[in-house]
Amino acid sequence: MSGGVFLIQLYELNSTSWNIADRQISPNEFGEIATFVLSFLAVSHLVSWIADYIAYRKWFQSNQVQADSMEAIGSFKGNSESMISGVKVRVERLNSELGVLHEIAANKEKEGAIEQASNNTQKINVVRQSVNEMSKKLSNLEEDLRELSSRLDDIAPGFRAVSWVSGFVIYGWYLAIPMSVYLAAICLLWK
Repeated sequence: MSGGVFLIQLYELNSTSWNIADRQISPNEFGEIATFVLSFLAVSHLVSWIADYIAYRKWFQSNQVQADSMEAIGSFKGNSESMISGVKVRVERLNSELGVLHEIAANKEKEGAIEQASNNTQKINVVRQSVNEMSKKLSNLEEDLRELSSRLDDIAPGFRAVSWVSGFVIYGWYLAIPMSVYLAAICLLWK
C-alpha cells in the first residue's frame, strides 16, 4: 500500500479528483483515506509483529529438544533435555569410564593372579585379559570424547548464526523497514 502511495505521488496521479463507484474523491479526501488505510495496515502489521516477537522469544527461551527426536541428546527419559544437560550426562559417563579404567589398572586380584600363575602362559593370559578390558574401555572413552567434542563444537556457532539472522529478520526486515516505509508514505501524503 505504501508503494502505491509513492507511485501516485511520483506520477502526480492525485492532482485531479478520482471517480470511484460513481463518487468523486478529491485529492484531500484521497490523502485522508490513504492515511486511514495506511495507519490501519501499520497497526495491523505492528500487532502481528508483536505476536511473532513474543513467539520468537518464547521459542528461543531455552535450547531444549524433544527427547524422542533425532536431535535428542543423552537419555530418552522425560520429554526433553537441554543441551547443557546432555553435555553433563556425557561428562558424567566419561568420568565413570575413567573410574572403571582406574579400577582395572589398579586391580590387586589381577596382580595376585599373575603371581599365583604357575607358568608364563597363564601370566600372559591374565595380562592379556586386563589389556583387552582396558582396550574396550579406552575405545568407549574415545568414542564418548569424540561425541562430546562434536556436540560442544556445534553449540556456539549454530546459535550465533541463528541469533544474528533472526535478529535481522525480526527487527530489521519485519519492523524497521515496514514502519519506515509507512512513515515515509504518510509524510509524502501530507507534504
